[in-house]
Amino acid sequence: ISLASVLPGPMAVNVVSFVGYQLGGWKGALVSVVAVILPSFLLMIVLSHLYFEYGHLPALNHFFAGMLPAVAAIIVNVGYNLGQKSITDLKQLLIALIAGIASFVSKSYLTTSMILVLSAGIGYFIYYQKGATSKKTISTSKKNRIPYTLFGVIGLFIILGIFPVNDATFKLQ
Repeated sequence: ISLASVLPGPMAVNVVSFVGYQLGGWKGALVSVVAVILPSFLLMIVLSHLYFEYGHLPALNHFFAGMLPAVAAIIVNVGYNLGQKSITDLKQLLIALIAGIASFVSKSYLTTSMILVLSAGIGYFIYYQKGATSKKTISTSKKNRIPYTLFGVIGLFIILGIFPVNDATFKLQ
């Protein structure tokens, strides 16, 4: 469990669920995951309520004005560390740079999803080698469905890009 406290996000939950499963089966895994996720969830609920209830107060605005640059710095640091570990060749670097520029230039809420799907598609076509097998890949009969699913998802995002949804649709009442 102490290992999970230093691991980031999903990895911590995976470790905790594995340990919980080993100790108590599926019930242990469920209790472990809920025990790890619930405090963060409740904290976000409380902070969201406070923000929406008291966000107009100058003191809270000053608080967020100081906190937001720190959050941005943490995100940049995580992105840099992830890039150092994940980007291994020039092709991946180009995909990362193009995705970064696209996300910087576009201000649409669909940009992130479209960048992820398009980058995955580009990576699939660049790195796919017919007949190549790897221990990391899962060999199933669904293997041939991947390109069709990918084209479907890309098509969906192209349609959403052509016919954008009004931002008012997603505002909370």
